[in-house]
Amino acid sequence: MVKSMYAFVREAWKVPEKSGVKALLWNRMQEWRREGSVVRLEHPTRIDRARSLGYKAKQGIAVARVQVRRGGRRVSRYVRARRSARMGKNRSTAGKSIQRIAEERASKRFPNMEVLNSYWVGQDGKLKYYEVILVDGHHPSIQADKNLAWLANSTHRGRAERGKTSAGRKGRGMSTRGKGTEKTRPSIRFPCKPREITLSSFYSKFTFMKITDACVYPYPCGDSSVRRMALEAKALGFDRLVAADTPSGESYGVEIYSGILIRETAVKDLASRIKRERNNAAVVSVQAGDNGFNRSVLNHKGVHILRGLHSSDKNAFDHVTAKIAADNRVAIDLDLSPLISGRGYSRQRVMHRYRDILVLERRYEFPITISSHARSILDMRAVREIAGLSSLIGMDTHDVEMAFFGVDIITTPPDPAVKVIL
Repeated sequence: MVKSMYAFVREAWKVPEKSGVKALLWNRMQEWRREGSVVRLEHPTRIDRARSLGYKAKQGIAVARVQVRRGGRRVSRYVRARRSARMGKNRSTAGKSIQRIAEERASKRFPNMEVLNSYWVGQDGKLKYYEVILVDGHHPSIQADKNLAWLANSTHRGRAERGKTSAGRKGRGMSTRGKGTEKTRPSIRFPCKPREITLSSFYSKFTFMKITDACVYPYPCGDSSVRRMALEAKALGFDRLVAADTPSGESYGVEIYSGILIRETAVKDLASRIKRERNNAAVVSVQAGDNGFNRSVLNHKGVHILRGLHSSDKNAFDHVTAKIAADNRVAIDLDLSPLISGRGYSRQRVMHRYRDILVLERRYEFPITISSHARSILDMRAVREIAGLSSLIGMDTHDVEMAFFGVDIITTPPDPAVKVIL
C-alpha cells in the first residue's frame, strides 16, 4: 500500500531523534521564545495533525501558535501549623490542562472566531507551544462547507471556554464511559440533577408572556446595531429586548422596549428625572446606591427596575427594601455579565451577593429580571446558557421562568383592588 505524504510526516514526528525533527525544533525554540505569546501563522507546523483535526487551507480558517508556561501551580508556603507533607507545596495540579489554557488564550485574542481544535508542537524547559485551529463561522466559505458549517450555529459559541474541544472534553472526563464516571456527566460541579432545568414548557405554560433580556446596549452605547442584536436574539430564543437609549419598535419578530438607565446620586435630581421619563412608555431603571437611596428609589412611582446591586454595599438591600420592592412591584435586576466574563474572587463575590438576594426574593416575592448587559452580539447568550448560569446562584426552573418574564410582570398594570360588576 502506498503511503501518503501525511503518513511520512506523522512518522517523522513520532521519532524526532532519528528523523531530524529534534534538531529542527531546537532551532525553532530559539526563534519562538523571542516572539509573542499568541502568533498567527500562515501555515500549520504539523500539517498531518492539523488536517486530522479539521484544518483546511481555505478562507475563514486560521492557525495561531500559543506559548504557555510549563509545570504545576506556584504555591506559596503555608504559614500555619501543619507538617510539611500536608502543605501542598510539592505538587499542585491546576483544574485545567495547559492545552485548554492555550485554547482559551487564542479564543480571547481572536473574538470573532471559534476554536476547532489544537495540538502540541514543541516545548522547552519553561514553555509549551500549541497550535490552535480557529474558524470564522460567519465566513461564506465556512457556511458553504458541509463539514464546518455547524460552527455558524450560535450554540457552539465559546467552545474553548466551555470545554467543548477535544482537550476540553478530555479534561472534563468526557473521554471515558462506564463504571467510575457516574459524576462526570453533565458536569462535576453541576448544582442539581441532570435535565432539571429545562425550558421546553415556556411557550406551553406562558403563551401570553415573552422571554426578555432586560438590558442590552446597542450602538452608540455598544458595538452592534439594534437590528443586528434583534436578529441574534431571535436565533438565541428571545422574544423581546430592553435596549438602552433606543426607541421602541420591532425588528425580525423581536420586540424592542426602550430602556432608560438613571445614574443620579441625589434624590432630588432623581425625582425630577423620573417625572420627565414617566410618560415616555419606557422601562425606567435606576442604578443602586446605599440603603437610604435604594429605599427612596423603590418608593418613587415610575421606577421599574433597580440595577447594579452586585456592585453596591452588602447592606444596600435588606429585608426592608425587599418588602418595599414587593409592595411597589419594582424588579431587582440580576446582571449576568460578571458571571460570563468575570474570574476569580470578583465572580464568587457576585454569586454570593445574588444568592442573598434570592433568599429575600423567596420570602417577600418581589419581581426579578435577568439581563446580559451585552454591548455586542458576541456578549449575548442563548436562553439555555443563561438558564445554566442562573443555576450557579441557586435558581430553579420556576425562578428562571419568572425572571425571564419579569419585564412583563412590572409593565402589566395590576388588577384593581375593587371591581365593579354590572
